[in-house]
Amino acid sequence: MRTKLINVALHRKRILDLLGNKEFINMFKFKRGDYKLVFEYDTVEELQQYLQTITDNLEKIEKATERYSMIHHQLDREDKKKHTSDIYTFYDLETAYIASKQKAGKVGESSFKQYRSTFNKLKEYFNKQNINDLIIEDFEKFREDLQQSGLVNKTVNNIMSMAINALDFAVVRKHIRENPAKGLESLKEEDPNKENYTDKDVGDILSYGYPENFKNIFMIGAYSGMRVAEIINLTKEDIVQEEGIYCFDIKRAKTSSGVRLVPIHKDILDLVLHKMKFPLIEEKTMNACQKAILKQLYRVVDKNSTKNFHTFRGTFIAKLMNEFRKELAVIREIVGHSKGEDKLLVDTYGKGFALPIKKQMIDTVHYVF
Repeated sequence: MRTKLINVALHRKRILDLLGNKEFINMFKFKRGDYKLVFEYDTVEELQQYLQTITDNLEKIEKATERYSMIHHQLDREDKKKHTSDIYTFYDLETAYIASKQKAGKVGESSFKQYRSTFNKLKEYFNKQNINDLIIEDFEKFREDLQQSGLVNKTVNNIMSMAINALDFAVVRKHIRENPAKGLESLKEEDPNKENYTDKDVGDILSYGYPENFKNIFMIGAYSGMRVAEIINLTKEDIVQEEGIYCFDIKRAKTSSGVRLVPIHKDILDLVLHKMKFPLIEEKTMNACQKAILKQLYRVVDKNSTKNFHTFRGTFIAKLMNEFRKELAVIREIVGHSKGEDKLLVDTYGKGFALPIKKQMIDTVHYVF
């Protein structure tokens, strides 16, 4: 410490000079951690007084040091915790997003498979990168990688749309700060003119010598417009009678609108009630079932055309629309499409359209072959 008092300065100089004198014995030195104290004393009483002062001050210093260490440790832990919580990967997002969808119960098995497939691609590409560190250019490169793998633009757009929706979910739940893929434009899609089956096509398919179960699957597809997964999932218990009308009771569907009763067409009613054995196919997985069905279908249908099993559904809908152009809401309900703006009116107040109306419309579908 500096001082302007000459006598004090001289006294301190004397002390410093004495520090170099090995014969000087009335000198006390004390070191504790970063602190070092040196002073001279003339009597034992003076030494005791100094020591008491040191003891009192050391206690205060040690308490202050201990408190500082505790606060520093706590702040350090909070900083580490904040940094850790800021790390969020697609592994984390997959768990949270799919759990939320399952809890809501608004999507079917096929949608969950699409979610899983999308997250598998995201995890494979981004691995365990922190989503908070990603930018839109990273997702543009991811999209390019999907294209280079051979996927068509429509499929790539579907994958990106699911990814963006999942990221929006993460923002709302405050798992990430912002959606890094927001603003990513869709790729231009080719719009091939998909053909429906002609009556002759349907006749060729239904008259071919397929194994009985596959022929029955194609029969139901042609006369109900049901999705292939809905037909695969049918059991004997799903054949029910409501209001005197036999129906397919579809409990598992792609969307909530897909859960419905479909009146059985008059031309296949006897077959369904007395000759068909459900389930119609018993492969291990849904994917295996669909592959087996397509393999059989392509024995008649050109594999390189735009026609497939889903074409039965498009053909069935087209026939209904040709006959009942003003009844689009009823047609949507028959085939399990979203009701859109009609949903509130039809479901809440009308409780859906009457089965006899649907039965009458379905029975008008016919094929000349």
